Amino acid sequence: MLRRDHTLKETQRLAQLIAKLLRLKNEQPLDAVKLYNDILLNEFSLTDKELHHLTNDEFGTLLHSKNYNADQLITFAQLLYHHITPFKNDKIAVTLANKALITFKKLELQHHIQSFDNLSMINHLHQYLKEHHV
Repeated sequence: MLRRDHTLKETQRLAQLIAKLLRLKNEQPLDAVKLYNDILLNEFSLTDKELHHLTNDEFGTLLHSKNYNADQLITFAQLLYHHITPFKNDKIAVTLANKALITFKKLELQHHIQSFDNLSMINHLHQYLKEHHV
């Protein structure tokens, strides 16, 4: 029972971080970027610069080595997705779009989790990458 309570609290905490990021993105974009960087560092032990410099293969290896739970993978994928939307035509957005897709795929393969929200994000990411010939 304690483990389930802890998991539920952790899920709620991570969901609140994403909700706060989305709210700030609309109201205070600079604060949203700071929160994004804080989440990357505090939750995933990565800086934005480190994340951009990882190849897709290195990123996949990192996800595997960290053995993130399903909630962490959902948060990571959604964090990347929401950071780059609305989509821009730049290298950083393409890099993060690919990493978000890798994270969603890991979530599906390792934890067998899919949702309509995640599928919608995955479709948007594929469409964005297709439009930018990647």
